Amino acid sequence: MSFSGKTTAMVHRLPRGLLLVLLALGFFAVFTPLSPGFPQAGLDASWVLVLNQAVAQGLLFGRDIVFTYGPYAALVTHAYHPATDVLMLWSGALLGTAYVAMLLLLARGTPSRWLLAYLIFALGCVVAPDPLFASYPLLLALLCYRINLPAGALRGIALTPAVRAGVLLLFLPFGLLVLAKGTFLITCSLLALLCAGLFWRSGERWLAGAALAVPALAIPLFWVLSGQPLSALPGFFGALGPIISGYSLAMVRYGRDGHAHTIVLYLIAAICLLCWARGGPGRRSTHTLFLAAVYAVFLFFAFKAGFVRHDAHAVIAGDALMLAWLLTYFVADEPPTVGVALLCLLVFWACDEYAVGSSTRTVYHNLSSTFSGLGKGLRARQHPQALTGSYADALAQIQSQQPFLKRPGTMDIYPYDEAYVFSSGNAWSPRPVFQSYSAYTPELLERNAAHLLGASAPDNILFKLDPMNNRLPALEDGLSWPILINRYSLQGFENNFIYFHKRAVAVESAPQSIGSGGFQLGDEVVVPASGGPLFAQIDIHQSAYGTIESALFRAAQLHISVHLADGRVLDYGFVPGMAKTSFLLSPLMEDSAGFCRFALGDAAGLASNQVKSFRIYAPGIGRLSWQGHYTVNWEQQALVRDAGPGLLPGCATLQRSDLDKTLDPTDKDRKQ
Repeated sequence: MSFSGKTTAMVHRLPRGLLLVLLALGFFAVFTPLSPGFPQAGLDASWVLVLNQAVAQGLLFGRDIVFTYGPYAALVTHAYHPATDVLMLWSGALLGTAYVAMLLLLARGTPSRWLLAYLIFALGCVVAPDPLFASYPLLLALLCYRINLPAGALRGIALTPAVRAGVLLLFLPFGLLVLAKGTFLITCSLLALLCAGLFWRSGERWLAGAALAVPALAIPLFWVLSGQPLSALPGFFGALGPIISGYSLAMVRYGRDGHAHTIVLYLIAAICLLCWARGGPGRRSTHTLFLAAVYAVFLFFAFKAGFVRHDAHAVIAGDALMLAWLLTYFVADEPPTVGVALLCLLVFWACDEYAVGSSTRTVYHNLSSTFSGLGKGLRARQHPQALTGSYADALAQIQSQQPFLKRPGTMDIYPYDEAYVFSSGNAWSPRPVFQSYSAYTPELLERNAAHLLGASAPDNILFKLDPMNNRLPALEDGLSWPILINRYSLQGFENNFIYFHKRAVAVESAPQSIGSGGFQLGDEVVVPASGGPLFAQIDIHQSAYGTIESALFRAAQLHISVHLADGRVLDYGFVPGMAKTSFLLSPLMEDSAGFCRFALGDAAGLASNQVKSFRIYAPGIGRLSWQGHYTVNWEQQALVRDAGPGLLPGCATLQRSDLDKTLDPTDKDRKQ
């Protein structure tokens, strides 16, 4: 992204004051959703809607809702909901004002061409929200760096009383970021610690304490302002543990063939930026060490966010790298070399081309829509009822596409597609991990199973098999399957979802162990004859190398190959955290039609799906990431079955092609 002669001339003609005004208006518009989005169907659109609905219903984050996002999720998603719109507006305005204030401070001594470059790139090229939101703590750390430069430094900013007070207030939005997306907690905490250390080293002990105290006080303040009780805050952070720790194991996805070089290029570019920040032997100091540490934190988490799931998420890494490079011109007299700049541009282009395919027209559209959206949003806000009407129209559109009946009592839906529940007017009673692909550790699976056993269990359940990333279908909320069958009666089939209704009399059952065994990865494991459904618990652990690998990057993926009675051999992704709790191993559930037959006790219809043996393996050198030995505990469980296939018209002839008609291929394999 180099400036042509025409662009350079335009920059020289553009008054700096006007540029600063554009900078302020543009970034305020980015963070303040005056023109919000409205509900849609699909995986991602559903969790966006869910998080607003959870706030509206007064559900507790960390107890009733367990997800990477918190009560200020709308700050990132920009999704409209009548009950959260005011919360979204004031929090966005606060964050946007703080971001603009930092940019204006950092603009001191920064050439206009780089201010314009940052404006064009951030507003025209960045398509995912994460890099811009993650850049807030980076900008604040860079501001602290310039404030603490030695007296007389060209890029130094004098620590006047006004700047001192401003810096203190700029730490407040850390609380908003953490409660918008919980994973920002790590970045914000590390950068706050680094800033505190730099202030302490410079003798600014009061500011050092404030850098830690202000975010620590802001989090409970904003938590209470969102309507969440203070007593629930520890639970929110506690629930983030398994969500964050299990992500690299469960959500790994390799990029398309021929694109692994993107990861290598990113790492080379990041190392070059870190070498620049650390400086040569003649200019190394506490300040350069601080600068290198700040960049390392930002670039590491961008790397994880972009490449653990090497799909559309790759743009996060490319965009973050470009933002980091452009910001070097805000803090340094000697920016990185032309070679480093070209390398950063190459990485951005490769990531963008892989996942998005932006063009000049795209950049222009993004820029123009940012500024035009500001005006449209201000006009729309003069008529709040119009926004409420647009929200209702969006739900009506979803209902017209997939009409579901409104049923007495409460409802939940598996594995996702909560938008259908809301659009049909059903009362929602969600399991804590409300989208099944995210319940990827034993603790998360147990939370969901406990919900079905508790007083808030839904009266109605819509159920469909649609696993992510070609996982073994029974792994996703598999611990809840026996409870679902025993406590709910299968009533019918609606819009390619199985409809269950809670039984009048609850049926209790528990798995009974019928044996166990130890095996090696790659072994062909013969499944014991059970005379009925066979459940299993499989305990596989990472090696020391694998633990380090998943912490620094991502885990090597495991696969399970199942050999069926009809001779077929099917290969699926295998998530070890999901398999540590009991799941149905045989018969194999391939689709919703099979689950219908299983719930109705149609053993003859599933005879060909009996699993005779299976093999768990890691391709190639991925085997090094896992301990070779693992254990299997075989289980049986008493299940209540309804009267037979006649209860469900059409179930016996239901085909996978029927289910595919309602699946959006752009949503199936996506994640927050």
